[in-house]
Amino acid sequence: MKSVTEKSLKHWLVALLMGSVLLASQVFDALAQDAATGWTPPVNLSEVPELISDSPVLLCDQYENLHVIWMERSDERTYFYYRRLSGMVWTPPNSILVADSNWFLDAVIAPDDTLHLIWFTLDGRVEYSSSPLFSAGDARSWTVPLTLADSIGAQRNVHGGGNSLAVDRDNRLHVIYSIPDDRAAMAHTLHYIHSSDGGQSWSTPIAVFSTRAEVPISLFGGIQVDGAGRLHVVWEERSIEYGLYSQIGYLRSRDGGQSWDNPTVIGHSEVSPGVAMPGIFVAGENEIHITWDIPDRLHQWSLDGGETWSQPTMIMPLGAAFGGFNQLAWDNAGNLHVVSAEGSGVFHAIWGGSAWNVQETIEARHLDPHQQQLEVCEGNRLHVVYADRLGGNEIWYSSRKIDATHLASLTIPTPYPDFSVTHVAGQVTDESMTNTLDAASEPVPYSLARSRHSTGISSPIAAATLTALVIAAAAWRARSRSS
Repeated sequence: MKSVTEKSLKHWLVALLMGSVLLASQVFDALAQDAATGWTPPVNLSEVPELISDSPVLLCDQYENLHVIWMERSDERTYFYYRRLSGMVWTPPNSILVADSNWFLDAVIAPDDTLHLIWFTLDGRVEYSSSPLFSAGDARSWTVPLTLADSIGAQRNVHGGGNSLAVDRDNRLHVIYSIPDDRAAMAHTLHYIHSSDGGQSWSTPIAVFSTRAEVPISLFGGIQVDGAGRLHVVWEERSIEYGLYSQIGYLRSRDGGQSWDNPTVIGHSEVSPGVAMPGIFVAGENEIHITWDIPDRLHQWSLDGGETWSQPTMIMPLGAAFGGFNQLAWDNAGNLHVVSAEGSGVFHAIWGGSAWNVQETIEARHLDPHQQQLEVCEGNRLHVVYADRLGGNEIWYSSRKIDATHLASLTIPTPYPDFSVTHVAGQVTDESMTNTLDAASEPVPYSLARSRHSTGISSPIAAATLTALVIAAAAWRARSRSS
C-alpha cells in the first residue's frame, strides 16, 4: 500500500507542478503583453453589477499607494465604494458611505494622511466626510456627513465632476460651488469656502463670480491651490438645453480667497457643441495648466502663477463627448501626460516639449466613457480609470509602466496607539439621509463575476501561494493515508 500511495503522491505532485508552470507562463505572458502594448488590458475595477457605477476619483498618497473611490447608485441611494492598490495587490471593493442620490463626488488626500470627500446631491446639497487614510476602507472610520451648502441647484447636467475640492500643504481645504440666483436658473453665483481645521468647521461663503445668461444654465467651478498659496479657479456655464450657450473662464486669488482678480473668459459659444470641460492643474509654486474641449482637446499654461498665459495648443483632435475633463499628471522624470476620451476610445499622450505627441489608444472598444482619471504612482506607472455607461455601467482600470525612476510603495503608517475616531458614521434611516450607514448594517452584494473583457485583478504572488498550499495539502493527505 505504501508504494501505491507514494506513486499516487508523485502523480499528484507532477500534475500540480505542471499546473503551476502553466499558471506562471500565463502570468509572464500577460506581463510580456503589457510590455509590448504599453497599456494593460482594461479590467472591471468596480465589480458591483447590481448597481450603476459612476464618478471615480483616483489618488496616489505620499507612500505611493493608489486609492480609488467611486459611486454605486440605485434608484434611491448612493453607495460610496473604495479600493486601494499597494504594490500589485488590490483590496476588494468595500462600501464606506451611503447617502442620497448624487451627481458626482470629489476627494483629496491631505499631507496629514486624511482622506477628504465631498459630494453634490441631486436635491441641491454639498456634503462632506473624512477618514484617516490608513483605515479609509472601513466604514466605521468615516465621519458623520456634514452639509456645507444647500439650495445649490443642478451643478451638472450630463457632465462629470472634478476639482471642486482642493487641499494645500498646510492641510487647509478649499471648496468651490455655485448657487442659482433666480428660479429660472438664468443667474448663478460661484461661492468659495475653506476649512483650516481638517473639515471640522468651515468659513462663511465668499461670492467669487456671478453670471447671467439669456437662457437657463448650469454653472460649476473647479479649484486648485499652488505651492505659493494662490487659488486658481475655472468655471463653465452651459445651457440646460444642449448647444444653445456655453462659456468657460478663469480667475485667481492671491490672498487665500479673501479677494479675487477680475475673471477672464477663455471661450464662448452659442452653437452646438460649444466649449466645455475646463480642468485646472498645478505643479509647484508657479506652473498652472488649463485644459478644455471645443470639441478638440485644448491646453494652455502659465509659468508665473497665472500672470501671463501661453497661446492655446491642441492636445488631440477628438469629437464631442463632454463626459469628463482632459486629465493631466506628471511622472517622476517630469514628463507631462494627458488622458482624454470619446465614444471611439480612451487615449493617452505625452507632452513633447513644444507640442503634444500623437495619442495612443488605451481602450478601443465602442464605449461611452465618463469621468476619466489619470494618476502617477510609484513614480513610473500611469494609472487610468473611467466609467463606461455602455459597458455594464462599471468602472474600468488600466495602467502602463513608463521610463522613470521607480519608487517602492510603503505601508501607510497608523496613528499613535491612543488614536480614536471621534466622529463615527451613524445609522441611516428612511426619514433622514444625513448620516452614513455602517457597511455591516446594510451590506451590498459583492459579485465575483468578471466581465468578458476581464480576467480579474489578481497578484501572481497570491496565485503562487495558492498553488503551494494545494501541493502541501495533497502531500499531507497522501502521507496521512499511508500511516
